[in-house]
Amino acid sequence: MTDVEFLFVILAILYAWECLCWLKRGGVAFSTWIGRRWRVQHPAVMLGNQHGGFIFAAPFPPLGSLVQTYQLPFSLSPEGILFFVATNVNPGWRPAQSARFLQWPQVSDLRLKGKKIFLLKQPLLVCPSTTLANHLLGSLNHLAKLSASEREPAIRKYIQASLDIKKADADWAAFRADTKPIRLLTNTVFVVLFMAAPLLIGLIGLRLVWPWLLLTLLALTITTAVLFSRHHRKRWPEADDERFTQTLILALAPASTIRALDVLSRLLLEKFHPLVGAKLFLPAAEFSPHARRLLLDLRHPVLPACPNPQPEAIATEKFFRQIFLESLETWLRENRISPDEITCPLAPADESCHTYCPRCEAQFTQSGNCVDCGGIPLVAFPKAS
Repeated sequence: MTDVEFLFVILAILYAWECLCWLKRGGVAFSTWIGRRWRVQHPAVMLGNQHGGFIFAAPFPPLGSLVQTYQLPFSLSPEGILFFVATNVNPGWRPAQSARFLQWPQVSDLRLKGKKIFLLKQPLLVCPSTTLANHLLGSLNHLAKLSASEREPAIRKYIQASLDIKKADADWAAFRADTKPIRLLTNTVFVVLFMAAPLLIGLIGLRLVWPWLLLTLLALTITTAVLFSRHHRKRWPEADDERFTQTLILALAPASTIRALDVLSRLLLEKFHPLVGAKLFLPAAEFSPHARRLLLDLRHPVLPACPNPQPEAIATEKFFRQIFLESLETWLRENRISPDEITCPLAPADESCHTYCPRCEAQFTQSGNCVDCGGIPLVAFPKAS
């Protein structure tokens, strides 16, 4: 292998790494290659840990789109905030959570450092991005300033905002229109770096080609970085430090420049619940199973529903889960989907199955509890009329 071939192998490895994206548990990603069919991605089990896992973005032109959405990482009530949610939008275990309960006067002590929210010097919550961390802390500070009587309707409104599919659709349409030049540039960088450069070096030689390739790549990467910075500042003006770092990387590292659009699209819908992304990008037949699983999980969460034994914490978890369930069922009906129809019990697998778990829907031959769901009591199948 020549030195030039070895260089391109290193570039390919670096680019493959850039196509890997970390997704925290509690988040769901939606990706597409040519824009016609979207697929759902959860944090990978084999390439991850209890906090999250890697997902893979479409690596080849025409470069696709990658969007990340997250469930709210805390439970709210008029009395306080619990850094724990019983529901889980991902298959498998719940995301790691502190389950710390704070009364609203204590929220004034919360501080933000990068992606982390601290109480004094103790980290309470690690967010996927600085932009989402800013949004969450700003929302908590707003709720903390309200009176107890004002807080419940404000919490309901906050939940409804995370389910606002019209806003999500409008943001996505505007993003697609505004970032067309970036999409064109990133695809061009890929073609120059991995197709044109090897071909020209093989035909003409590195000595004659490299100055022109370097100038071309610099022009493309710097232009992409400038457009990236402008769009980032337009949507997230408060994220100066993150914008500066990303812009510098995109200007100097062509393998990172190719993924510039992913950096923006991953932030675009992170304030919205994963079901909004599912409704926006998936056909109805694929959306219903996601809605079904989440509704069953909301109605019958894994036990214990709250690991914090404080009565205020238990009440906060129950309150928030109940109003979120009510808001979600209303949202489904507004979108012409019946919650009762999509959660009707499955038929028994055979005559020996007499009970089932109302959460995971595993079927059993006798009564008892579902060990996998923390001991949820099993429910008998309805008797055939």
